[in-house]
Amino acid sequence: ETLEATSLQGQALVQAGRLQEAATIHADLRTIHRETLGENHVTTLQATHHLGATLRLTGAHGEAARLLTVAHAGRRRRLGAEDPETLESAHELCLALQAAEKRVEATKLAQATLAGRKRVLGETHAETRQTASL
Repeated sequence: ETLEATSLQGQALVQAGRLQEAATIHADLRTIHRETLGENHVTTLQATHHLGATLRLTGAHGEAARLLTVAHAGRRRRLGAEDPETLESAHELCLALQAAEKRVEATKLAQATLAGRKRVLGETHAETRQTASL
């Protein structure tokens, strides 16, 4: 419960624009989860996703893309390609790849993510529309 509350605190800091503080919290949580649960546990993958997404917002696009690639690949393996959390990591990875100027890779992933979100969430869902705007 304490770690979950800490994760929520990190997400609140992101919303408040306190990105460095949030990144520190997410990095610490990722380390704790990796050490206690292992690299491929869904909770570790969630922490990896949150850290990557936060780093993208700080402008650390290369590191964000690396972490989001890990989160996306892990979630694909553990949850399946069309699980909403996997699609969430795919969307964030698209944003990081675009920011890192890896446009071809970002476009391919965005197309696959959009197709998945349409199937899973429907064409009018807010997250589907977000991916469609990439």
